[in-house]
Parts: sequence; structure tokens; C-alpha cells
Amino acid sequence: MMTQKSDMGGVFERMRALEQAHRRWQAIGCLGVLFVGAVLLLGATGATVLGEVRTKKIVLVDTDGRTRGVWSSGSRGTVWLMGQAGGKAAAELLVDEDGSVALNLYDKDGNVRSSFAVTNESASLLHLLDTNHKRGVDLSVGRDGRAYGQIRNDDRKTFWRTP
Repeated sequence: MMTQKSDMGGVFERMRALEQAHRRWQAIGCLGVLFVGAVLLLGATGATVLGEVRTKKIVLVDTDGRTRGVWSSGSRGTVWLMGQAGGKAAAELLVDEDGSVALNLYDKDGNVRSSFAVTNESASLLHLLDTNHKRGVDLSVGRDGRAYGQIRNDDRKTFWRTP
């Protein structure tokens, strides 16, 4: 009878050890599930902020997949072109390697109608063009402050100029 009691004591001891191991594995499993859940929640809460993105060209498209803007950089400088709904250019910002900058505005047919520029020599230029890309009005101010202006009539003849 005594051997039965001591055998039962060993069984109880083994059962208690198994229950402790089971509780330990339950705790480890719960911690693992919490960790994976936290990682998933943190990843789903917002966009990742990057310190830097490097590319030569960015193409902006609308919800229908049509190109609405292009921002590109090449050996001559940087161009930011914004488009109209019909796929034609609406505005263009150019930054040249030599330091000159230009803003071109287009009409609904995709023709440049006005251009504003600052040259690499710090002169400011404004050109207003007709639909045939012919200048109608030219205004400029040089680095030294001298102003120049010219207006042409329908026959492309200058009818006003300064100086």
C-alpha cells in the first residue's frame, strides 16, 4: 500500500511540472500574439515617412490613369509640367543648370501663350505670344535695372518700343 502512495506522489509531481510548463507556454504564446498584433497595428496606422526619395522622374496621374503632371530632372535641369484634362500642357516650370528659371503658361490647345523667365544673368523677361508662337509683347529688366519693352500689332510690326 505504501508503494501505491509513493507512486501517486510521483504522478502528482509530474502532473504539477506539466501544468507549470503548460502555463509557461501559454504565457509565451500570448506575448507572441500581442507582439505580432502590435507590429500589424503600427504598420497599419499611417504612412511611413522616408528621409529621402531619389528618382529621375515622377509622373502624376488622375483616378482614370491619365497623366496630369510630370516632374523630371535631366542633364540640362529640372522640369515640372502640369497638364490639362485633355492631356495637353497647362503650365511648365523649368529650372536650367545655368541658373535660369522659366514659367510657361499654355492655352487650351497646348500652345505657349506667356512666358516669364529670370536668366542666369539676373535679367527678368516677360513674353506674351499669339497662337502661332509669335511674340506680341516683350518686357524685360536687366541686371542693371534698365527696362526694355516692345509691343507688336497684328502685322507683326512694332508700334511701341522703349528705349
